[in-house]
Amino acid sequence: MKPMKIKDIKGLKKPITVSLQTPVNELIQKFIDSPLTHQFYIVDEKDKLVGIINHKLLFRSLFHHYLPPSARISELYKLATAVNVGEIIVKDVLSANPDDKIQDVIKMMLERDIYEVPVLDDAGRLVGKLDVIYFLKSYLSEHPDEEKNE
Repeated sequence: MKPMKIKDIKGLKKPITVSLQTPVNELIQKFIDSPLTHQFYIVDEKDKLVGIINHKLLFRSLFHHYLPPSARISELYKLATAVNVGEIIVKDVLSANPDDKIQDVIKMMLERDIYEVPVLDDAGRLVGKLDVIYFLKSYLSEHPDEEKNE
């Protein structure tokens, strides 16, 4: 049996995106309106992934005075004065490609302790996302009777 690749997945989740210019207060509202969303993907005008913003980073930017004493002054200043999403995003993002084997993506997620991975085409455009929920639902749909056999 040939290993399944990401491109073999039907109905790959489309992540919620924002632009670099999205105001931080608008981003906060998006998190409030989407309580199950853990992170938003920042894309440029060509849908190329520029970075991500998650709950933790947003919280740190809002409550910078709660950062540990070891935090650098430059980091505190950057977070305290952020107006747009582009000022507080993570730019170095682990991603997957439609040609990647699903097994390899799962291993990467486990090794790096991440719950969600953006899927980028060869041009770097965001085409979807894979998350732990997807894999759990897939497992349950493939093993519906295991619970009954116990």
